[in-house]
Amino acid sequence: MKTGDRRIQDDVTQQIAWQPEVHSKDISVKVRDGNVTLTGFFHGYLEKMAAERATQGVYSIVSLANDIEVKPVGHAHRS
Repeated sequence: MKTGDRRIQDDVTQQIAWQPEVHSKDISVKVRDGNVTLTGFFHGYLEKMAAERATQGVYSIVSLANDIEVKPVGHAHRS
């Protein structure tokens, strides 16, 4: 990973961690040539949107793909 990408990854990870709406730790931040991809699982759309807003505030990001899945708490799978 390039030095710039590593810095972006660290900055994004810190920004997301500082968001009071984000409680889940099941998130991955990947960066390639300034393009950020968020993956993982959150329990609500508020968390997902807070993570996206925090990421967009990081300087030098080229693009953002928010691939975080929302799995509400207590959501039972029906067969």
